[in-house]
Amino acid sequence: MFRRHISVLMLCAMLLFSAPNVALAYPFGGQTKIALPCFFSGSILALIGPPNPGIYLWTPITRTYSNGPPAPGKWLLGLTSIPYICVILPIGPVVIPGVAIEMMGSSGAPAPAYVPPPFVGSGGTSGGGGTSGQF
Repeated sequence: MFRRHISVLMLCAMLLFSAPNVALAYPFGGQTKIALPCFFSGSILALIGPPNPGIYLWTPITRTYSNGPPAPGKWLLGLTSIPYICVILPIGPVVIPGVAIEMMGSSGAPAPAYVPPPFVGSGGTSGGGGTSGQF
């Protein structure tokens, strides 16, 4: 009887240590629409747009590569880990659930919006529109 228990225990140990360790990390990526600081934890809540929209939380232990933590307009790419919460205190405590970011890289500062140059002139080559009537 004792040998059978030892045999079963040895078999279980061999199966346990021979199985590969599985890490559950899910990829995410997209442009940061909103980035808000979380109180009490030093985290940043990031609302990410397509292609993988959602609420993600950058934590102080997130492995952060190029260009620092999330900020509005930055593009993020990385892996998420476990569910996490963010406490925001605008009026009262608001608890927002999200997914913690395990590791991520971000783009540089967002490019400035294109502003076309002002339109100068009121005519073209169709005649008229000028003040002197001459080309």
